[in-house]
Amino acid sequence: MRTNKLYLITLISLVFSCKNQPADVATPEQVKVEKKEQIVHPNKMLTAEITGMTCEQGCGGSIRKNLKATGGVSKVEYDFVIDAEKQICRIYFDSTKINEGKISEVVNTINEEQFQIKVLSVQDVAKK
Repeated sequence: MRTNKLYLITLISLVFSCKNQPADVATPEQVKVEKKEQIVHPNKMLTAEITGMTCEQGCGGSIRKNLKATGGVSKVEYDFVIDAEKQICRIYFDSTKINEGKISEVVNTINEEQFQIKVLSVQDVAKK
């Protein structure tokens, strides 16, 4: 008798916990969020020395990611030399969206100021 009551209580709990209404589930159309990468048309190339880099993949990728996130940088290239104290990089950017000061600020604040940048030159880039 006690087993029947326990079975009945469990069955009633299951029936009332399962609703016939569909849960608020997002449709694939609602979930699909297009992440459009901003197209940057560079008109300047900044050449700089960066200290604090230990590898091109990790450090270089971190710098590249942070600079591209500004919406004003299109490409970052490195002349990476293993164990060199200073690495040379070229940063292609749109000067109407970002300037050398902001680029330096972004690089200098990555990973708790791991990197330091020294701008060597800024040149115009020919439009394609």
